[in-house]
Amino acid sequence: GAVALWWLALLVSPGQRRLMSAIVYLEPADWRNERAMGFDMASEPTRRQAMEQAAFSGEAVLSGPLRLKQETEDRPQVGTLLYAPIYSSEPGFRSPDERWRRLRGWAYLPMRMGDLVASVLSTLPNPNARTRISSLSVCIRS
Repeated sequence: GAVALWWLALLVSPGQRRLMSAIVYLEPADWRNERAMGFDMASEPTRRQAMEQAAFSGEAVLSGPLRLKQETEDRPQVGTLLYAPIYSSEPGFRSPDERWRRLRGWAYLPMRMGDLVASVLSTLPNPNARTRISSLSVCIRS
């Protein structure tokens, strides 16, 4: 399958939320990804928490389980997002606040967990192996 790398522009809002981040670039340009264009990722707590954690830490961060904007009603799956912060090129990040000030956006990778698990399991030598992947809020069985 294709891998999507999406750029999120950082917009600081003087309103109620401290951050707005609309999807402004995504690949591949297909009908699923078109559903996500313009979506404000910071408008949902699960996404925003992972975005902020990535921005302040300087590390890639995996979100909690969620419904991807590309998801349809046909065979819906639990999803997750891997966020990597993108900063201005100035050297030297001394603090999380400095990282936040230099933040320009995020690149992220959306993952449909059912597809990801099926792909990983297809590489196992024993096709009859049973697995269970769980978190505090969701359980996926194969």
